[in-house]
Amino acid sequence: VKELSIDPNAMMEGRSAGHSVNQLDVLEAQDDLKLLCEQNEEEVSPQLFTFHEVVSQLVEMEEQVLEDHRAVFQ
Repeated sequence: VKELSIDPNAMMEGRSAGHSVNQLDVLEAQDDLKLLCEQNEEEVSPQLFTFHEVVSQLVEMEEQVLEDHRAVFQ
């Protein structure tokens, strides 16, 4: 089984300087996820927590791509 992981440096290399994910939003989402996992500690494995972190990052990246796409076509 291969674990999913994201290298933040590699993600940002592919972006132009003016288009970065709002790090505050990412941190808030991570804090919410950590709080939820702490409340349900016995039910959430570390692997599941990592998976949810990666999914959250992918959602943020998708939202940024959509915003960039809209900006290009305006």
